[in-house]
Amino acid sequence: MWSKKFNKMVIPRLTTAHNFEQGMNIYKFLADFQFQNNRLDLSWNWGIMKEQRRLPRISYKNIILSRAQWRIQKIAKYPSNPQAFIKNIQAELAIPAMVIISSGDNELLINLDNPFCIEIILDHMCKRETILTEYILNDYSSIARDKDGHIFANEIIIPIESQHETFTNESAPQDNNLKRCFPLGSEWLYAKIYCGLHFADTLLKEVFPIIVETISQQNVLKKWFFIRYNDPSPHIRFRVELSDPSQYYFVISTLNTLLEQFIKDGQISTLSFDTYTREIERYTPFCMELSEELFYQQSETVLKVIHQSTSINDRWRLAFENIESLLEAAKFTLIEKRDFCLQMNTLYQQEFDNNKNLWIHLNNKFKEKKDWFDKPLDNLEESKKKLNALQYSIFNTLQSHNEQDEFKSARTSLLSSYVHMFINRLFMSDQRLHELAVYHFMVGYYKMQIGKQKERMNPINYRSPIFAKS
Repeated sequence: MWSKKFNKMVIPRLTTAHNFEQGMNIYKFLADFQFQNNRLDLSWNWGIMKEQRRLPRISYKNIILSRAQWRIQKIAKYPSNPQAFIKNIQAELAIPAMVIISSGDNELLINLDNPFCIEIILDHMCKRETILTEYILNDYSSIARDKDGHIFANEIIIPIESQHETFTNESAPQDNNLKRCFPLGSEWLYAKIYCGLHFADTLLKEVFPIIVETISQQNVLKKWFFIRYNDPSPHIRFRVELSDPSQYYFVISTLNTLLEQFIKDGQISTLSFDTYTREIERYTPFCMELSEELFYQQSETVLKVIHQSTSINDRWRLAFENIESLLEAAKFTLIEKRDFCLQMNTLYQQEFDNNKNLWIHLNNKFKEKKDWFDKPLDNLEESKKKLNALQYSIFNTLQSHNEQDEFKSARTSLLSSYVHMFINRLFMSDQRLHELAVYHFMVGYYKMQIGKQKERMNPINYRSPIFAKS
């Protein structure tokens, strides 16, 4: 790819964690194009089919590109008849007796005819979704043998050197003064709490306020935020910035103490800790720390809504208010607000295959909810003030560090990320569907406002439609 304007090669790079597979064709092309001339990767990628319960072996001539794989859902409780339960799953998915249970790059060979192995797999299934992979050494004789002809099950790693020029995926450092990675024991603590979707809301409502208050009482809490995640199974990602890193293990102890009973009861399957790596390219070096502060205030606001109200309607209203306040802070005109929401709505509609029935359903829902736009949520005035002040500060900072064209592009990218993360925190599940719905409703709302504006300017000749197809 070549730029006529700059007479230089263009090497596209996607600098966010966004899933481009279901985006617009030009977006998918550019995102795929970034892998041209990269380091050779011989792994097989199932793409959108990876969630299928049964995936066959993929071979090319005498090379196995991908072993057969079976995906088994997490179970609510240990079955009363373990052997019969496993036999039913084997029959349903055609799973052989000898298989490998996988977790990341760790593999364990198990025999589903063995009661002890059945215990192992059922214990795993009670905690999380289970991935089984075929065991191929039963079918193929290894070339590695001893002097008596006994076969060894071996793995050989064969290095391949490419003669072609390769490009790295690593981004050029943009700000050497901004720290990127925070390992265990540093000023940022990063915990992953694996639990069900509904119980996650219970934790956020009943336990997280206690966790935050306990840490705050030690005068070491600078900020914190959370996101909901679903890889490989549902969990809350909890990040805490400490003013005194020596109190790191006090925070771990606090989490262990307050979550211990839920772990014993099986409501939390795993509590783990990891390195926090900032997405500096996504949020820009100038706005990274401000973005973390925004996530802190967003998380505090969401906790208040979850604690104060059980109504899903309040979450919808807060989502509408949040988008409007973000677009105001970004200094968007009314037309620009509509166009931004329309652009995002179109992207999400493509992700959901432009489902006509869904579109009709959303239109009907908008007619029900359009009065909400003029009814702000009560009891959140202080939180909204903090959010608004931060949002204005972020976009003013962004503008001061960029030329006008660069600012507009960076502004749109930040807006979509901020909305995405807020919806993620606000709704219990199906966040991408909720994001589609929120953008759809905002398009309708801004169309109404534009219509009213035109009608005020020319009340005789202009008739404003209440809602028109986007």
